[in-house]
Amino acid sequence: MESGVFPGGLESDTPTGRSDPSHSTLSASPISPLHRIRLGPPWEITPLDGRSLHTRRFGRPRTLDPDERVWLVCLSPSKAEISVNGEPVGTAADNGTIFSADITNLLKHRNELRITAISTEPLAGVALEIRKAVQS
Repeated sequence: MESGVFPGGLESDTPTGRSDPSHSTLSASPISPLHRIRLGPPWEITPLDGRSLHTRRFGRPRTLDPDERVWLVCLSPSKAEISVNGEPVGTAADNGTIFSADITNLLKHRNELRITAISTEPLAGVALEIRKAVQS
């Protein structure tokens, strides 16, 4: 996969994500994800006066163990507001910055991800990562 281009469809990587070298550094976590689900097309893109709204629907991962969490991870083309099912999950900072947020408690059977970017550039590297819960 080349930078700035979505992978085709909904795909899964190996547990470490090392099968695709372009994604091996996507995670902001020092712990390798157990599984990565790339959120490729179809995205609905709505232009908004120099900004853009990217909307993508997805299903909840079915095989979560009690000690696993779902993280939303993406490379931000620009500053962006990110929400899942209408709940804000955070703000991505700058171009090339990795954004990650634990979204496990927001997930339903069917979900909607909305990314409002101050850029019209396409999104790249949007994924769900299944990670072990951090033990304190």
